[in-house]
Amino acid sequence: LARLAADAGDDARLARALHLADRAAALRRSPHEAACNALCRARLAVARGDGAEAARQLDAAAEGFQRLGMDWHLAQAEALRAGL
Repeated sequence: LARLAADAGDDARLARALHLADRAAALRRSPHEAACNALCRARLAVARGDGAEAARQLDAAAEGFQRLGMDWHLAQAEALRAGL
């Protein structure tokens, strides 16, 4: 939903989608969802040309994926980082 809102240029809907995603991850106590949220934020930052924010979000995502042993997800984060 966040990516759709970003594509539509709807900043309010984007902020709400990200907030709800973070809230869901926190309520579920899901480090997987938190890391995926960070990866989504990194992709959004790349799309708007904010490499510094993308790098910060990729650090968070990669740390989570590595801790969880989620190699495919980690590879996705690292591939995105390689394109920065």
